[in-house]
Amino acid sequence: MGRKMKNTVLKFSMLFAVALFCAGFVSCKKEKTEYIDEFGCYEQTSEAIEAATAADKNILLIITMNGDDSESDKFTQSFFKSSDFENLIAKDYVLLHFDLGQKSFERTTAGANASKKEKEAADEFSEILQLNFRFAQLLGISYTPCVFLLTKQGYFISELPASPNEYSPSAFSTVLDSFKALKDEFNSLAAATENGSVVERVNAIDALYNRTDEDHRILLLDLTRKVVDIDFDNKSGLLSKYLFETSVNLAMYCMLDNDIEGAVQSIVSVCSNPNLEPLDKQNAWYMAAYILMNSYSTDYNTILTYLQASVMSAPESEIAPQIQQMYDYVKSAVEESEAQAQQNSLNLNQSVQ
Repeated sequence: MGRKMKNTVLKFSMLFAVALFCAGFVSCKKEKTEYIDEFGCYEQTSEAIEAATAADKNILLIITMNGDDSESDKFTQSFFKSSDFENLIAKDYVLLHFDLGQKSFERTTAGANASKKEKEAADEFSEILQLNFRFAQLLGISYTPCVFLLTKQGYFISELPASPNEYSPSAFSTVLDSFKALKDEFNSLAAATENGSVVERVNAIDALYNRTDEDHRILLLDLTRKVVDIDFDNKSGLLSKYLFETSVNLAMYCMLDNDIEGAVQSIVSVCSNPNLEPLDKQNAWYMAAYILMNSYSTDYNTILTYLQASVMSAPESEIAPQIQQMYDYVKSAVEESEAQAQQNSLNLNQSVQ
């Protein structure tokens, strides 16, 4: 199986598990918005991105579960409440804080005697918390606390390493200094996507997309969509790649909502696009079949149709024989199951007689 196919399948495997299991504030700034927490961090991604863009600063995203996780509590005490927090961290970054603990959940429910305004505030924060959970899922977090460095546009740069003995602002300041070259590289790549000719912008998006860690490229969905929108006549030669990548990323979002049908349709719909090249079309048809198979679908005729379409899209490709093997296996299993069902029915009829 080709590298591209393997990587995409691995991403879907991870998202199936997620689906089934279930964006700067500078602290010296005195005016408060509705969603700035007690430590002076934004709680809403869109507000953080707006502030970071205005201030031309990177975003530092911190995810905790205060009250539910002793390490998060320790982090909060050592990091946010430190006297060095302002000078070493807050003045240089826009801070975005997702606290996913019980106290945050309590803010999503208004009391029985709450006013209309309080109920609306609870509903609004509930939506924000859901978006924060979605972002955390897309980042693939498996523990808290964790800290991520983002561009001012909210694009992923890197997770910052930390151990329980390195929660202080001074420790994180040292870590951030070591990431300066990487931060500058990503900032330049992100800035290049916003200016120039169509081809220059598409090539810049491609450079940023390729440089981004593969598990976090889904966070660049707005950029992959931009390629499809602005390069509709394929001047860059990259339209097919981003038709495919956009459909896969859209399907991943559907998977997070446990929307299997939506995920399949996100993939299938791109297969009729005349700009989709044979190998990308082959990957797309296979991916549609893969989603159905891993969702325990019994719609075997559709699975077989997608697998056959995948083979026929590029029959001479390196991965076509393996997809054909999958087709043969599924077809054989269906035939055996049908034969067994017929035999069972025959045996039942004979026993009745």
